[in-house]
Amino acid sequence: MTRRAVACLFLVALSAVGCSGGGGDVRTSSTASSESSDSPTTSATATTESLAPTPADDQAVTTSAVGSLPVPPPEWHLLNNENIDGPSLRNGGTCLDPSTFSTSTAGTRIEYVRDPQPDGTGHGQFEVSLRLTKSSQAADQQLAALQSLTAACADELGRNDVPGAVTDSSTQPRPLTLPLPSASFRTVAHFPFQGNTLTYFVDLIYMTAGRARVVVGFFDCCQPIDENFQTTILNDVASELQTIASK
Repeated sequence: MTRRAVACLFLVALSAVGCSGGGGDVRTSSTASSESSDSPTTSATATTESLAPTPADDQAVTTSAVGSLPVPPPEWHLLNNENIDGPSLRNGGTCLDPSTFSTSTAGTRIEYVRDPQPDGTGHGQFEVSLRLTKSSQAADQQLAALQSLTAACADELGRNDVPGAVTDSSTQPRPLTLPLPSASFRTVAHFPFQGNTLTYFVDLIYMTAGRARVVVGFFDCCQPIDENFQTTILNDVASELQTIASK
């Protein structure tokens, strides 16, 4: 995840508002009908393959799941809702083993900005990026890699979401009580802007259920996004992941 153009707009806003901060079915069938008594093995194989999820099926699942998430309070406005494809789909981060994250098959990302201004800026953002993988084991391997991040790698992933040239940063594990297997980190970074040094907070939370893996990110200057709001979003996302895994 990167802040891209929105990060630039955010920096413009800081000069004006200051640092107030705030607050398809994926099942496969094990039962195949035999259409020919002469070659039951061939028929069973063909039927099973026809029921196996395809990338298009998986894309429909992630799109639907993200679209089913509860809409946040009215101060949060939809910024972006897009499919994740190409290199971004299979990218866990430059400091991570690419083979572990190449097992992702489809993904969808949704982003919200708080209190958007006429110039497109706002006061904080959050993002949900949901991916399906080839198997539950693949999702578990991705989460295991994220749970065992080195300090340097965790810091690199957090710094990637800071909208400025970081002068220094620190990333630490952030213990959270969540209903799914997870990993969570908070990055506190500083960067110069128009003669001031700004503090930026990046909270990244990873969860898995079945073949699904999600990263939820909360971003703001100059204090973290409210803990209660984060908990609500994380529980909503966890519930949707459990729904996917149960199908």
